[in-house]
Amino acid sequence: MTAFVSVTQNGDGRHPWRADPTHLDLVMALHRTVGEALTAAHAAQEEAGRGRLSPGDERALARKLLGDELRRLASTAYAEGRAPMDEADEDAISAAVLDRLHGLARLQPLLDDPSIRDIHISGANRVWLHLRDGTKIPGPPVAASDEDLIELIATAARRLGRSERRWDHAQPELNLQLPNGDRLHALMAVSGRPTVSIRRHDFDIHRIDQLVDRNVCDDLLASFLASAVRARANVIVAGGTGTGKTTMLRCLLNEIDPEERLITVEDSLEIGLERFDELHPDHETLEARDANTEGVGAFTLADLVRSALRMDPQRVIVGEVRGSEVLPMLLAMSQGNDGSMCSIHADSSKGVFGR
Repeated sequence: MTAFVSVTQNGDGRHPWRADPTHLDLVMALHRTVGEALTAAHAAQEEAGRGRLSPGDERALARKLLGDELRRLASTAYAEGRAPMDEADEDAISAAVLDRLHGLARLQPLLDDPSIRDIHISGANRVWLHLRDGTKIPGPPVAASDEDLIELIATAARRLGRSERRWDHAQPELNLQLPNGDRLHALMAVSGRPTVSIRRHDFDIHRIDQLVDRNVCDDLLASFLASAVRARANVIVAGGTGTGKTTMLRCLLNEIDPEERLITVEDSLEIGLERFDELHPDHETLEARDANTEGVGAFTLADLVRSALRMDPQRVIVGEVRGSEVLPMLLAMSQGNDGSMCSIHADSSKGVFGR
């Protein structure tokens, strides 16, 4: 038995968005200086056989190095008879440098704003923000230039996520999960200007009763969906772009008994099963991997689905079925792994069959 669920778009209220101004030249100079010092610290750790700094240690060291640089700048200003920066300017500059080191620079305040649902960027200075109340407003420039934007995203691709990802002329497309769980898609070379699209996930919405509270469905439909999951019906969530397929899939998934072993398979991690360890203590999250610079090491969604079936799962969940992974997914649904789930782009339940 396979159930088909179609979802439509909904919006929430919003809070006003504001960006803090920063001194760009100084921010970029401090970013370069502190970044080089962090790279040297990582190299020293590895040469000593202690491995790379942990994220927490790297952040602590970055704050210390940044504080040292700001104190040096203040001492230089005093020695030259100039007034040093005031505390507010130092705080703004520190935040901007740390955002660039550990986040996405001028993009970071947008990622931290809960009122923003999607961010569309076409070049450094053409930015559109889609808010959770359904409105669309222009956003501020997110980089000094298109080249700066490319460097920012390419650097994030190398250091964020489970494995290093490329974003260059040889690999112009990038799919990446950001540390806060948002999904980033980027194109360069094949587009007129570097293009970045960021989909924001609201992980607070993760249970079916929350969908009832938001008038997405009524109590009767919610009971049916929960019963279908517990009865181990195979479920395909269908809908258009941005209609909430992943949110619906997450809500359904969290109705599964905590004793079951779950394997999620995604092109880029979005479901966020690791955020619900108390609901699913026995789980694995698998993510596809691109080939390296030598053209080897790729691991596709279809490869992952086949691997998942060998990991003794009670249920396999595929974040989004788009290509050759459909065959192993259907095999999983029809050869003993009842209760599997996936999502697919389709305009209706009937349209799933055509897709």
